[in-house]
Amino acid sequence: GNHAIIGTEGYPYFRLSGDGAQVFFMTDQGFSVSGQNYAAGLYAVSWSGGAPRAIVTKNQVAAYYGVNPDDFVHFTAGTEVYFDVSHDGSRLVFGTRVSNGGARLMRVNGDGSGLAEYPLPQDYYLYIYNVALSGNGSKVVYLAQRTPCCSAPYELKALNWDGSGSATQLSAYGGPNTNSARIQLTSDGARVNYLGTLYNTDGNGRLELAIRGPFNPSDPPSLVNDYGLYGGSMSSGGTRFLYGADY
Repeated sequence: GNHAIIGTEGYPYFRLSGDGAQVFFMTDQGFSVSGQNYAAGLYAVSWSGGAPRAIVTKNQVAAYYGVNPDDFVHFTAGTEVYFDVSHDGSRLVFGTRVSNGGARLMRVNGDGSGLAEYPLPQDYYLYIYNVALSGNGSKVVYLAQRTPCCSAPYELKALNWDGSGSATQLSAYGGPNTNSARIQLTSDGARVNYLGTLYNTDGNGRLELAIRGPFNPSDPPSLVNDYGLYGGSMSSGGTRFLYGADY
């Protein structure tokens, strides 16, 4: 059943809806399909192909911030382009950056309504390296750093989808080799897997799935590698884990 769905420019990232019927993609450059031009942004297209449906483009983001669309930089929050979508496709989170401003983390409904920014620090040097959304769309987790070049701690934080409450700090662990490490939430948003540690998103407790040592002589040998289960994946309920070992 291999078939072409769509071709885009730039560096697109893709996600499937839970039922596999829709493909969501985000690109930092404009593109054309069947002679029709599309702006950089976040889109959905049928699994069988066809014309893409715009969810949010650089024009909407520029209007939200009151800047000229030509001054809008990229659908990227740091060095990569990241977004995630709930299983039913009704909620999405994504990173963006505007001229003369730092990284921004935003949310939008699958029909393009409800575009809003999460209240993160208004810091030009804020980098958001990764973001994840739970399957039920209730929780958002992101990895950020205040400055580049590793001179500030990393922040792994959890947020409610609607932005209510304050962000919960889960971890300050990270480094240059972990910027693109996968962040994966359980479907109910209760737990998140990051580098082999399973954190409760309410901030109350965590479970180490692998030993990161040996950082001191008393540590047992490393089970996987210095960065834990870097390439790991888990089941939607957070009960089974798959990873590649580096010996």
